[in-house]
Amino acid sequence: MKRSLTIVSAVFILLALVIGGGALAYFSHEQGFEKTKFQTGEVKVGVSEGMDLSPSDSNYLVNRQVGWTIENQGTSDVRLRVAVRDDWEGEDGKITLTPTNESWMEGGDGYYYHSGPDPLKVEESIDFNLNVAFDTWEPIENYDVDIEVEAVQAVDDAVNYMWPDYPKGNN
Repeated sequence: MKRSLTIVSAVFILLALVIGGGALAYFSHEQGFEKTKFQTGEVKVGVSEGMDLSPSDSNYLVNRQVGWTIENQGTSDVRLRVAVRDDWEGEDGKITLTPTNESWMEGGDGYYYHSGPDPLKVEESIDFNLNVAFDTWEPIENYDVDIEVEAVQAVDDAVNYMWPDYPKGNN
């Protein structure tokens, strides 16, 4: 009797292991899923070399114009801002830099913002032209003006977060 109880117990343990192992194999089966891919837009702009739009042979200047072309080379529409950098260190007089295109507004942070109603679309370009007014008696032999362009994806929250001084009502 003791031997049959041992055999029955061994059969039940073996049966429990087989059923448990089968259930474990059933519930631990791996299903191959393809990973979900998210692709974000790319923000990238290109800037042409600054071109003197009003050449002159004289070192004594009153007004000149210089211009750049900014192109959206990314995959998302963008909003733009431009900082103007110059290197004049004259002692007498001053030089005034003013954009000639009405779609550029001066912000309170030293940047000019493209304030048109629409952002710059993919593969589109816009000109940034400056009127350079010289109010000095010093001869200007070498005066360099350059720009620094920044772009942000044309989404309200991104523009307001990145550029708090962006002219309101234009994005």
